Amino acid sequence: MCCSVVFGMGPADSGKAAGAKFALMLDVVGKREQSGVMRRLAVVSDYAGLVAVLRARADALNVSNLTLDDVTGLPSGYCGKVLGLKRNRTLGRLSLGLVLQSLGLRLAVLEDPEALARVKPRLEPRKHNGAHRRPASE
Repeated sequence: MCCSVVFGMGPADSGKAAGAKFALMLDVVGKREQSGVMRRLAVVSDYAGLVAVLRARADALNVSNLTLDDVTGLPSGYCGKVLGLKRNRTLGRLSLGLVLQSLGLRLAVLEDPEALARVKPRLEPRKHNGAHRRPASE
């Protein structure tokens, strides 16, 4: 099964990422109180698209990178390095979750049938020796 991560896009933000075909979906967490439904903000298919959406979300909230550093608990200047135009750091396992939470966002993973159809002829079934199913602690 081929899957992609999905970002949602609302009408106000539709021009920001409309040129790219995406498969990552960020949903607004804060909208639940008002409508009970999360609002879709953008759809992206790669890391650069993800960073662009995070940067646009921070801009939409009128929040500086230093404020994000403070809210996330990350070192001062870190968000500027991962969200800036000249990125010299990348979001990691810890920082991604902290930045998403501080911007009121979530990620959802969706299957992309078109992408799967393109790549499926090249996918070889794996040999089931069970090694990939063992816990890492063994």
